[in-house]
Amino acid sequence: MKTNLDMLVLIPVGPKYHWDYVKDTIDSIRYFVDAAVYKILLVNDTGDTNFHQNLTYDAQLIIHDVTTAERIDQCRTTFGQLFAKQVVALIKLSQNYEWKCLLRLDDDALLIGANPQSDALEKFEKNPCIGMLGAYRVRGDGSNKEKAMAQKGRLLIRQILSMRGRRGLARSIYLAFSTFTAMQFGYRLGDMCTGGAFFMSGEACRDMIATLDANIDLFCDCRLDDDLLFALHVAAGGRILEDFSKPDQIMAINWRGLPMPLEELVARCKKIVHPVREPDNATHELKVRQFFSSLRTQLSPHRGEAGFVKTVAHKLVASDI
Repeated sequence: MKTNLDMLVLIPVGPKYHWDYVKDTIDSIRYFVDAAVYKILLVNDTGDTNFHQNLTYDAQLIIHDVTTAERIDQCRTTFGQLFAKQVVALIKLSQNYEWKCLLRLDDDALLIGANPQSDALEKFEKNPCIGMLGAYRVRGDGSNKEKAMAQKGRLLIRQILSMRGRRGLARSIYLAFSTFTAMQFGYRLGDMCTGGAFFMSGEACRDMIATLDANIDLFCDCRLDDDLLFALHVAAGGRILEDFSKPDQIMAINWRGLPMPLEELVARCKKIVHPVREPDNATHELKVRQFFSSLRTQLSPHRGEAGFVKTVAHKLVASDI
């Protein structure tokens, strides 16, 4: 008999990881989500022999170690190879677990509010046609993604037309069929939710796993981003993508740059934020993480939203972020 979960949190961890930051992201999940309803699945692609020793284990944490056989070379990217590694981990876990929703997080995302899966499950239950929630057509800062997605669509066509070798031909046929099927349900080339953080419904995830169980090797050297491939499989399963990162919604998801100032994240009662990393500012991520970590030590996650906002507002007076 399989164990039922409200939420599975999927976090791929690559070779450039910063352990303290990965631990902080895990701590934010442990703090804000009720322990009985979730598991965290870490996809360990670090190649670090000390990775397990650094972990603080609990009943919620599951590790999938990427094997040498799952890598076609030593280059770890955000392309199809990363997609394949995550799906392999999901396929293995699905033998023992079922989940109502999947939350896919980068390791520079944070939970900053209680039980975001409850909000996602409410959306999925109200409209079973929704298969993915996140920063779809609008980024967390309010900017439009249409042009960026159109560019991803051109890359998808280019990959379909690249038929080198037996695997390349098989992949092109697979992608062409999936894209054609998805377009029958309203998919536009390049549609995707930003990969830093998004929800998938349990049904959409199960359909993807069933479809890919015998086809996952096609993606080992695919040149498409993993978030595009997740979205394509959701759409090919007859489900739609929807925004969940608008100003009045619980997520605040950008590709680069904090979506809004900290005080606004709090005032709008956001629950998931990405990215806390700033490539051009080495100290930014540390300051943001210290800020929210400090709040977690002072506040019960089950206090009302108003109490949380008041506490954060008080701390912001002295903040230099």
